[in-house]
Amino acid sequence: MRLEWLLLVAGCGGSNTLLEFDPPSVDWGVVDFQQDLPEGGYGQVDVSVWNRGERAVDLQVGSFDLDRLCVNGWTGEGPYPLGPLNPGSFYLLAMGVCGYVMGERDTLVAGQIDVEDDDGVVLASLPWSFTPIRDLDTGE
Repeated sequence: MRLEWLLLVAGCGGSNTLLEFDPPSVDWGVVDFQQDLPEGGYGQVDVSVWNRGERAVDLQVGSFDLDRLCVNGWTGEGPYPLGPLNPGSFYLLAMGVCGYVMGERDTLVAGQIDVEDDDGVVLASLPWSFTPIRDLDTGE
């Protein structure tokens, strides 16, 4: 059964904005940092942010974890504007794991990416997780 993570936000004039992530969360599982970092990060995935509501909405990614994730090649501080998203349309976020913080190796690391309206109100959050390892026994 596929679970969908939906968030309903009241809009102006009785309309509603309904954002949906596909996939609804990202779990990279175990990520081996012994290998060279590929372009776009380890395990790059495409996440769609769908507007399933009745009106257009201006969106931005408020911030994300720059120490651990690569998203669409963004660097520095957010917010990262996505612009207007019409009903039935989507944005594609290309995401990968790019690092971890000292002391996190061999433990589950988790967070979320927040999608906001142009006023900075969080409309939906995409949970993510991975476990960083360094497999020194490559079998070679």
